[in-house]
Amino acid sequence: MNCLSADETVTLSAVLERLSPHLAQIKVLHKVFCTGVAEVPPATPNVVRASHLLNTLYKAIIDYDSVGHASEQAVALLFSLWTETVRPYLEIVDEWIVHGHLFDPAKEFIIQRNKDVPVNHRDFWYATYTLYSVSEMVDNEEKLNDAASGSSGGDQGSSNRQLTMVSFLKPVLKQIIMAGKSMQLLKNLHCKEAEDSERSSRDAERKSLYTLFLESVQSRLSSPEESPTDKVTERQATTRSLIKMQSIMAQHLETNDVHDPLLAINFA
Repeated sequence: MNCLSADETVTLSAVLERLSPHLAQIKVLHKVFCTGVAEVPPATPNVVRASHLLNTLYKAIIDYDSVGHASEQAVALLFSLWTETVRPYLEIVDEWIVHGHLFDPAKEFIIQRNKDVPVNHRDFWYATYTLYSVSEMVDNEEKLNDAASGSSGGDQGSSNRQLTMVSFLKPVLKQIIMAGKSMQLLKNLHCKEAEDSERSSRDAERKSLYTLFLESVQSRLSSPEESPTDKVTERQATTRSLIKMQSIMAQHLETNDVHDPLLAINFA
């Protein structure tokens, strides 16, 4: 919004006029804020807050996208907001599957480390990590230990309870658990000094999981960029091809003594 001069009179109608192009987006943001943040009870654990907010944004993107061209700006706004909101989640996953360290001081990640079980304990594989899932129909929190297979645990509840979980992460949750636990075991076999000295150099060379995620999303959503000249050239080539095909088919019909005006019109 442009800055107002000191001698300019500010009225509600002037403010409304300046905000009118953005009112639709503000309404979308307000709706998402109310559902994903404001309406969540104060005593709700952080892990549930984070999952609920990410699910709210993700569902809103899908809902508005289904409307079509009319909600294109709303989808773009929500998608940019979702990619930024999901960053801490992916950074936690990155640290765990690359370095074997589940770092989540705010306890927002759906998987938590049981510090009572050290890495060299015989029950490490079965009892080290806990998957938090909370039923929206039940007030109390449920902790489901992930089994040796690294299953998400969310499907083990009764069918009439909807578990709060980051929906987009659920299909790969088993692989994340397996990779994180395996990497921690592998890291425990190496010398601590060598690991610390090599870690910074490796991190400088590789792309973060969040960066790879953004690149993957961009490549899936955007088509290859074409210059206007390339588009015109391709259109001309297609037109020439169609004209040539029409000529060949006309000759073919004449050779076979087929005189069907409707067929000729369709080919044309």
